[in-house]
Amino acid sequence: MASEPNITHLTTPHIDTAYIKCQTAKLVDMVGGVHSAAAIAGKSPSMISKYQNPDNSHILCFATLIRLSRTTQDASLIKYANSLLGGTRPSAVLNFTSLMQMLGQIQKEGGEFMQVSLDALADQHISATDAQRMINELNDVLIIVQQTQKMLSSLRGGEHSQ
Repeated sequence: MASEPNITHLTTPHIDTAYIKCQTAKLVDMVGGVHSAAAIAGKSPSMISKYQNPDNSHILCFATLIRLSRTTQDASLIKYANSLLGGTRPSAVLNFTSLMQMLGQIQKEGGEFMQVSLDALADQHISATDAQRMINELNDVLIIVQQTQKMLSSLRGGEHSQ
């Protein structure tokens, strides 16, 4: 059984941003517009508009584009990401997508933990309710970090280490 290729080389100067913008606009239309795409992508409608605007240099991350692609059953961007990976098997693209989603989830959960913590600290007193909210949010962070660690361990073929 062949090992998965190294997916870290996806950062390449050869990304065709015009193509990605065109595909983003197509996917936005396919899912029912900017608001539907925003809900699927977990982004604001204004950000989705920027990502599909050819006059704006920013592009939507591949993980989100692939999520939209899966929603529409359109494989164009998955094939494009695959070509950037050097023609690797689709499982490498899915691993990349899963990892990007997990990293985004870590950021989201970490941000929620920080917001709850800052709210709790605003009055310079942490109540029992505040402490419980902070614990709940921190548990969410720990869960996604552990899931990410397990995924990375499986990608390298090793055991989950503490």
